[in-house]
Amino acid sequence: MDENQTNIENVAIESDSNKGHHCSAWKCILMGILIFLGAFCAAYVILDWYFKSFLMPNAMLYPDYRMEKFIKHDFDRMEKFARNNNKILQEKTSNIIRLKQDDDEYKIYIDLKAFDNNENNVNIINENNTLTINGKSIKKSKNQEHILRFQQSYMFGNNVDLNNLKKETDGEYLVVTLPINKGNND
Repeated sequence: MDENQTNIENVAIESDSNKGHHCSAWKCILMGILIFLGAFCAAYVILDWYFKSFLMPNAMLYPDYRMEKFIKHDFDRMEKFARNNNKILQEKTSNIIRLKQDDDEYKIYIDLKAFDNNENNVNIINENNTLTINGKSIKKSKNQEHILRFQQSYMFGNNVDLNNLKKETDGEYLVVTLPINKGNND
């Protein structure tokens, strides 16, 4: 009988030790649902990445394609702005130098207002029947510096005597006079 009593005590001890690990049915069901939802969410994220790369292959290779599109749009806007400003600049600079031809001479009128009304800011170079006019003006203000550089070249035939050019100031204009030789008409 001692033996039976020892077996009963062992069974009682074993059943007491299983009380702490015992799980109710609701806890097991909730734990299963949470594990299922976690696995579902992980699978959803992975499949979503996969199908995005399948439907838009460039999206994974070039993750910044939106940024490139934005940069291209911005560059197009700057190019359009530069084109429009170039037209305005051409209109403004077309009045700086004017060429007028008479029977016996060419006259080039250079507007000195663009060059601080100083004829020293204008340089005239004579080389190989080509007359090049360079002008430079620097205007400084508190926070800015505006630099205007201008160059215009004129090519003449052998009948124009560039070595005998005359420069004179007439009001706000520098007038360059180039004599035409009547006897040499090339």
